[in-house]
Amino acid sequence: MSASTPIFHHYAASPFSEKVRKVFGYKQMAWQSVQAPPVLPKPDQIALTGGYRKAPILQVGHDVYCDTKLMCRVIDRLKPERPLIPPGAEAATLMIERWVDQTLFFNAVALFFQPQGVAAFSSALPPGMLDTFLKDRAAMFAQGGTLPGPNLETARAELPAVFATIETQLGVKPFLGGDAPTQIDFAVYNPIWFIYTNAGIKAELKAFPKLCAWADRILAFGDGPFSELDGAAAVELCRATRTSQPPLPGAPLALPQARLGDRVKIGATDYAPDQVEGELVIANAFEVAVRREDARAGTVIVHFPPEAFSVTKVG
Repeated sequence: MSASTPIFHHYAASPFSEKVRKVFGYKQMAWQSVQAPPVLPKPDQIALTGGYRKAPILQVGHDVYCDTKLMCRVIDRLKPERPLIPPGAEAATLMIERWVDQTLFFNAVALFFQPQGVAAFSSALPPGMLDTFLKDRAAMFAQGGTLPGPNLETARAELPAVFATIETQLGVKPFLGGDAPTQIDFAVYNPIWFIYTNAGIKAELKAFPKLCAWADRILAFGDGPFSELDGAAAVELCRATRTSQPPLPGAPLALPQARLGDRVKIGATDYAPDQVEGELVIANAFEVAVRREDARAGTVIVHFPPEAFSVTKVG
């Protein structure tokens, strides 16, 4: 594995992790796998991020990327073959990913939290882990944010039209992006996978055979070639890295409360608003990043998308 080989910190049952795993599979891109805990404490991840707790994270040397929208852009830069955002799909990708993360995902989670969904999910967890997992997620959503959280009544009202519309479109082309999958497919697949692979709620999709066949096509990409890596070894690799990844191309971002070089805190605004503090070193249309120092990981550059994250000057 080269120094630019991505290290992916994830866990098996995470739908956002599954999104990126299938991107690796589609691109047949080599990566290293760190099995992260599904709940706190996450000592290796926190050493790398400085406080960001959500899964997954993507590490390239001492650069750490949070949020899968940003990760997919980075993966496309590392391996441009089979581009995820083909020319002409930029605006649709941006808008659909926002809708998936803020609406479709929470509707899928609402279905999951039905008793039959939780019971089926528990079989994928270590013995005794379910109660810990549910308490962890309840505490995470209780931190507040701009999104209301999962609501079964809302999901029941909105999902039938979503599933039917996807079913209709897949009757024309094999993928939502056309003849080949794009980032739109992997974004929508994320919450659909959460339903489709859960035996307790999979029946929600039985009236939509084209949607199910599409999910099978994406599942068939597999996860690509990867090797396992210990979390502590990933932290040490970060510490040993001296070369930073270049910023993604994008217009400079004028932040209302901070400028490059300022000490800032960055945190999610939608939910789980844990703050990451450091020196602001990147601010453009597609990413903001801070440089921070950690006793274990050394110098780390932690990257976020500007959307759904706040940047606040310290002091």
